Amino acid sequence: MCRTKFVKKLVGTDFYELRVSVDNEVRVILFAADSDNINLATRIIFLNGFIKKGTKDYDKGISRAIRILRNVL
Repeated sequence: MCRTKFVKKLVGTDFYELRVSVDNEVRVILFAADSDNINLATRIIFLNGFIKKGTKDYDKGISRAIRILRNVL
């Protein structure tokens, strides 16, 4: 069973996270939006996804998302 938990803005970054729980794992997808208000966004770019095992995963994921976003823009 796959359930979406929530979407939230990551503090100190321009990125949002989408968390999805699958069995006992939390999968995180990082994305950027063209508005500070996600409800008003007209463009969303999904950048990176990873299985959350600890808080250090975010540092790696954010670094990778920054590199990907630079290449896209």
